[in-house]
Amino acid sequence: MHLKKNICKSLVGTIMNTKGKGKDHENARADLEEMGIRPELYVEEAENGKVLPVAATTMSRKEKKELCQFLHSVKFPSGYSSNFARLVSMKELKLNFAMMKSHDCHVLMTSVLPVAIRNVLPVKVHETITSLCFFFNAIEQKVIDDKLLTALDRRLHETLCLMEAFFPPTFFDIMVHLTVHLVQEVHYLVPSYLHQMFSYERYIGILKSFVNNRKYSKGNIIS
Repeated sequence: MHLKKNICKSLVGTIMNTKGKGKDHENARADLEEMGIRPELYVEEAENGKVLPVAATTMSRKEKKELCQFLHSVKFPSGYSSNFARLVSMKELKLNFAMMKSHDCHVLMTSVLPVAIRNVLPVKVHETITSLCFFFNAIEQKVIDDKLLTALDRRLHETLCLMEAFFPPTFFDIMVHLTVHLVQEVHYLVPSYLHQMFSYERYIGILKSFVNNRKYSKGNIIS
């Protein structure tokens, strides 16, 4: 649950170039130079300071606006997800991750993001991100054919290799690495939806509404 949320934050933060959330920054470009790969993305010196060349995964302001407008206008059935209009800042053109629950990131990664980025990113980048979203959607199904898990695992490895061609090395932290163990987890623990924590997280939100002292909300729930 939290793995998907962290990957969602890194992925959306990187393509929208959100300050403090994205993985494409000056140090990431320095890593590329140290590794001797993708020289067209090295930091350039200019009169007004250092300049980062635009990467294939970085959206322009117009593309960010299109993405935010789509997320702001999308509608879901009652109880399916939070109201995304409250999670999108049209003024700053970014997602408010502080207000997003794990289930909102789950809905974004499995259902919304592949459609939202369809016309705002290069085709190869869009297809790679969509492949990752389809993987998360596949392992969340209530019925999974055990014979297809091997092919699903192979597809994930191919997707991560493709992502290495577009995303900076700093994007591939421990959370991204842990995705390679999800298929094996399904082998051992049956489909993921049977051991998700979304329902408990929502119920804690209900319990918090009965707490008077908001400073120690969880402590008051226990007592």
